[in-house]
Amino acid sequence: SCSSMQNQIARNQPSLRFRSALVMCDENQDVDMPDAEGAVPTDASDSPEQFIEEIPRLEKRQGLEITVPQSFPTSCGVFAGSGTFGQLGSGTNGDSTCPVPLSLQGSQSFVAVSRIACGSSHSIAISSEGDAFCFGLNDSGQCGLRSTNADLILSPLQANLEKDMHIRSTRVIDAACGGQHSAVITEDGELIMWGNSEHGQCGHDSNQNSFVPKLVKSLRTQHVSQVACGESHTLILTNTSEVLSCGLGIFHALGHGDQEDVLNPRTIMSLWSFPVIQIAAGEHHSGALLSTGLVYMWGRNNQGQVGVKSTRVRDPSQLATISQSMLSTLLEMGYDQTLAEDALIVTKNRHVAACVDWIEQHGNEQGPPATQKLPALCAGFSGAVTFLACGGSHTVVITDDMDKAVYSWGAGTHGQLGHGTKQDEFTPRAVASLNQRGICEASCGYQHTLFRSRSGSLLACGSNEFGQLLIGDGFTEALAVVEVSKANSFSFMMSSSTDTDCPSVGFPKHFQVRALAAGGQTSAVTLGTTSLPTARSRMQHYALLGHVAIHKLHTLIQASKHGNSGAADELKERSCRLFRSAAALTAVFSDETGGGVLYEEIENLYTEILPVLGEKGVPGFLEAISSLLSQMVQNLPSSCTHDPSSQQGAVSIGTMACAKAALIIAQSPLMNHQRLGHSLLGQLCKVLNMLDRTTTQQLVAWWSKCPPEIFLNRIVNPLSAFLSREIEQSQTISSHVVHCVIALDLAHRANLIAATPLGNVFLNNQISKSINLGQDYVRWREAMAILEAHPDSDPYRIHRSKFAFCSFAFLLNEEAKAHLLHVEANVMQQQEQMMNMGMGVLGLMQQSIPVSMVSSEQVLNLQMSKTSSSQQAKSADPSDTLPPPELSGLPSTHPAFCVLRLRRDHLLQDALDELCRQKKRDLFKPLKVAFIGEEGVDEGGLTKEFFSLITERVFNPSFGMFAVQEDTGVLWFNPGSLESSSEFMIVGLLLSLAVYNHVLVDVPFPRVLWKKLLDQPLNQNDVADLSPDMASSLSKLLSYDGPGSVEDVFCLAFEAGYNFVGEQRTLELKPGGASLAVTNSNRREYVQLYVDHILTSSIKAQFDAFRAGFLTMFHPTGLLRLLSPRELEVLVCGSPTLDLHALAKVAKYDGGYTASSQVIEWFWQVAHEMSEEDKKKLLKFVTGNDRSPIGGLEKLRFVIQRQGEDSMQLPTAHTCFNVLLLPEYTSRGKLRDRVTTAIQNAEGFGLK
Repeated sequence: SCSSMQNQIARNQPSLRFRSALVMCDENQDVDMPDAEGAVPTDASDSPEQFIEEIPRLEKRQGLEITVPQSFPTSCGVFAGSGTFGQLGSGTNGDSTCPVPLSLQGSQSFVAVSRIACGSSHSIAISSEGDAFCFGLNDSGQCGLRSTNADLILSPLQANLEKDMHIRSTRVIDAACGGQHSAVITEDGELIMWGNSEHGQCGHDSNQNSFVPKLVKSLRTQHVSQVACGESHTLILTNTSEVLSCGLGIFHALGHGDQEDVLNPRTIMSLWSFPVIQIAAGEHHSGALLSTGLVYMWGRNNQGQVGVKSTRVRDPSQLATISQSMLSTLLEMGYDQTLAEDALIVTKNRHVAACVDWIEQHGNEQGPPATQKLPALCAGFSGAVTFLACGGSHTVVITDDMDKAVYSWGAGTHGQLGHGTKQDEFTPRAVASLNQRGICEASCGYQHTLFRSRSGSLLACGSNEFGQLLIGDGFTEALAVVEVSKANSFSFMMSSSTDTDCPSVGFPKHFQVRALAAGGQTSAVTLGTTSLPTARSRMQHYALLGHVAIHKLHTLIQASKHGNSGAADELKERSCRLFRSAAALTAVFSDETGGGVLYEEIENLYTEILPVLGEKGVPGFLEAISSLLSQMVQNLPSSCTHDPSSQQGAVSIGTMACAKAALIIAQSPLMNHQRLGHSLLGQLCKVLNMLDRTTTQQLVAWWSKCPPEIFLNRIVNPLSAFLSREIEQSQTISSHVVHCVIALDLAHRANLIAATPLGNVFLNNQISKSINLGQDYVRWREAMAILEAHPDSDPYRIHRSKFAFCSFAFLLNEEAKAHLLHVEANVMQQQEQMMNMGMGVLGLMQQSIPVSMVSSEQVLNLQMSKTSSSQQAKSADPSDTLPPPELSGLPSTHPAFCVLRLRRDHLLQDALDELCRQKKRDLFKPLKVAFIGEEGVDEGGLTKEFFSLITERVFNPSFGMFAVQEDTGVLWFNPGSLESSSEFMIVGLLLSLAVYNHVLVDVPFPRVLWKKLLDQPLNQNDVADLSPDMASSLSKLLSYDGPGSVEDVFCLAFEAGYNFVGEQRTLELKPGGASLAVTNSNRREYVQLYVDHILTSSIKAQFDAFRAGFLTMFHPTGLLRLLSPRELEVLVCGSPTLDLHALAKVAKYDGGYTASSQVIEWFWQVAHEMSEEDKKKLLKFVTGNDRSPIGGLEKLRFVIQRQGEDSMQLPTAHTCFNVLLLPEYTSRGKLRDRVTTAIQNAEGFGLK
């Protein structure tokens, strides 16, 4: 072995030609690329000629004098280890424990070695001229020759790539060797393979061996950036991060989930949308490294080489390292807390997507599988992974933390893991001896591992049976990592325990270890004067990813603006390539801080690139986006047919990346274009509908971080416009409509949790007008019934099969929702009639109010008061007692109406008695009110007046049920009220009846009341609705940071004060609260208890009864819950905003009046000049209510009818029909006086 090395050195003549070995990929022609350590390489200050002067004479060994060459290649290769088949390229077939230099004969002279690949029994070296040289075993043609008389190729022999006429370029830039097959990549991204193809590993759609290099034709339209070969399988990475595989499938090393051999390269669908930047192949296992620093592994796992986590064992102290915000997100997504905590511990809080993948893939495992059928997340690293290497049955990664930590796992029988033992490791374990060594590259053979440090040191561990560790023959194996070569010098350090004959080979002192190659039992090292591209930096598509791509695109945009046609063409090509790849998009625009994607950068790119592309470039850009969306539709597993019990798990590991790509595409301004964007939006909505449940939850979280303006203009508005067009064109509920509505629902959910939520931007009036609300309600109830029967099912799956707009009530306007509530009430009425239970309201109260709220004595007292009221009817004065039904002029019941007979002077008592005697089914009939002693027939006006009068008196603070809040003037429940729960229930029932009978009531409740009615969670901010000063004080308490302590400055205890019948009392917020001071450490608990006291616990009995009464007219699980608090408030109270100009536009005229009549013009002039208070009185005078109905005053029927000639008569009104009877006054002043007098003094049927 030593003599062969000497022969090689002797062949180095002084005439050797010096050639550069720096090979850069086409993607970084004008962009400095970072090397594996993140540093941008710069030109060396010293020239190669200067190095030559410093080359020492090589030592004399065994009588051989070695001359110093006058010139030396800038890089060369050195081999050691098994050479049984000539794979060392030394001219012999012997093993070598000494380093053997490799010389390549170029077109004119010896040339530099730019890259080396080692297989089981053969090797490939690439020269700086781009020629591929093969040597070693050739029994299956793996060296590119027919195996007639050339089974062993002992010296480098150039592979003839020109024989295949389909190959465009023969300049090779990368190579890989497998068990018995070879692969090279040309500068044009063509993949050429040859050798054993028994299982299809050469990718030629055949299992016949290829004895000459042949182009992989199925990939001719793609640009291959990297290839990795295992024993009998091949991995391929394109410049759009698509990972393909072919070859032996029995060990699942192909990643397709089955054991079938694959003869033609097939995309690994689980990785389809991931930004993969490196691939690695072991003997029968595989791995992929993502730009995010995550690693996915698959294939044979008999010795733990895949790194799949087994049983979950954790140290309780690890819980302290968990990100609480990420834990909250996972819990909100419905994951078990223990699993979520385990995922955060294992993934080291990387990000939510990584945790989700880990949970779905490993959450139920009790032990490591023998094989990993599909790519699985490999976790447990201290930082993001920057390099990945696979050996025979072991794996090594390097991370980007400060120490450049190295992890290894798998087979350790020869010490190849570097842990100092022969033990197998089934999960990643840090190599302690390499901590802080700055390791930047590793390469694995069958049973050994090589490492390179950033400073150029060479280290190794594992089997040294054939000398493959380059440390001589003194050791058969190294269980711990040993240093082979120190930095800045490649003079091998031999073992002191052996007297080796290996010379200390001298090279230029600036020669360093620049690249490693290990395969089988062989090792190779590339030495050089310049930084050769390795791992991350050498991949052609890497320049497409991250900031380099953005920088390049912006550079091309600027050049195109200045008329550079070449730049314009390149811009079109690059932009189309970028937007045709989900992996590339996510790599460029991913935001790992929680927003999902970089919204502002996406917006800036779209804004700049589309005008430059112009009319000629935009169609190709659209085609690229459409192609990507089509691929998503084909590749995503449909959530409609997804089986959560399948082995793949509830989440396809590529779905998160697809969701990010969809977000990026959705932001394109082209989506707003009615013609160009319509088809794209249809595809996009379909993709969003195919995302699984977990991914949609993550997408909602990402969208909630989108800046409001971008979210509105790029997401909400285009989707809303698309939906309107689809409904208008199809006149039916098409699949496009369903998909778009669900996409809008995702956006709406994101808006609800956004820091700055948008207003009612989702309302679609066209839907509200065009759909059949009755039919829609029926479909909605059917969908709800299915969801109630199957609470764990995917809601969107149910909604797609039983689609109803009611399920997406945010699209419906308030008018449509009010109509739907009445549809629901009518359904409830029919159900009540069918049940025919005959239960009165009193029985309803007993059933609706929990026993804890109302005692039996209270119910009994109410019954007694009702009985005594009836008994007194015969003896008391008729003016004080409700007369019997036969004396009131109306029967007490009516088949079509719910009748209330009332006296104005006893309004409260009469209303209570009348409501108590109603059967529940009668409450669903239209209400008819009769004021005893008055002539009016209720056509709607008396009902409006009844509700106006009753609410004015019930909600009067002097009545004691409600109190006015001094800060805001709103009403709130009186904690010290002496009224019974039954009476609060009647008040709630009154409001419910008002809604059912289309009557607006003026009750100044705060917004928090409507939230409570809808059972929405409350928080500290809701206190501001009652008292802004109180809310401000609580905020100051929470944020106080000195001087002084909270205890000394605020002097608070855990108690709250309240007024009880004029007496100030205090209540402890927790047991012993009166003696417990509020301090810095417990102030948050105090605020929570105080807020709960104010908004909930102090008024629990009153509010619960009130809510029970209010829900009487609504379905307990019905449409009411679909309303927002603001919508419910408008439904009950109307809007206080009065737009009389809108009312004037829709007003009708009768009796000879027209819009141009002089008195009509005067009337509207006077009305517009009124104060806000008088406008309310005018509206109430005509309609019976002083608020704007749902939809605004333009939805109100308003008629002005002529009432004779000019006179002093005051205007009158038919409030039942919203008709104003207006005499034809002869002057504007007289009209003002008469109208003002009328509205100031009107009540009932006559004047006060």
